[in-house]
Amino acid sequence: MPRAPKLCARCSTPTRGTYCDAHKPAPGWVSHPSPSRVQLTRAERHAFRAAIIRPGVRCVDCGQPATVADHVIPIAEGGSNDPITNGQPMCEPCHNIKTQAEAQRAQARRR
Repeated sequence: MPRAPKLCARCSTPTRGTYCDAHKPAPGWVSHPSPSRVQLTRAERHAFRAAIIRPGVRCVDCGQPATVADHVIPIAEGGSNDPITNGQPMCEPCHNIKTQAEAQRAQARRR
C-alpha cells in the first residue's frame, strides 16, 4: 500500500522530503550553527596535549599529578588552541568539575 506524501513544513505542499523544492534550504545549511561544533583534528589534540602534559607536571587546581590537558577558555567559547596562552594541566577530577561548569554555562546560553 503506498504511503501518503509528506507535506512541506512551510507551505503544506505535498512533497517527498521535509520541504518542497521552493523551500529547500541551501546545501550545507545548518539550522542552528554553534561554536561548540568547532572540532580539532586528532593531530591538533595530540600536539596540544604533548605541549602541556610532561613528566612531573601538576594540576593547576589541586596539585595532584596532571593527566589532562585543558583549554583555559574552551574552544566553544572562543578560546584558541594555543597551548602557551590557553592551555593548562589538570587532574581528571578537577577537569570533570570544570567541564560540568562549562556545560551548565552552555545550557544557560541556549535558553
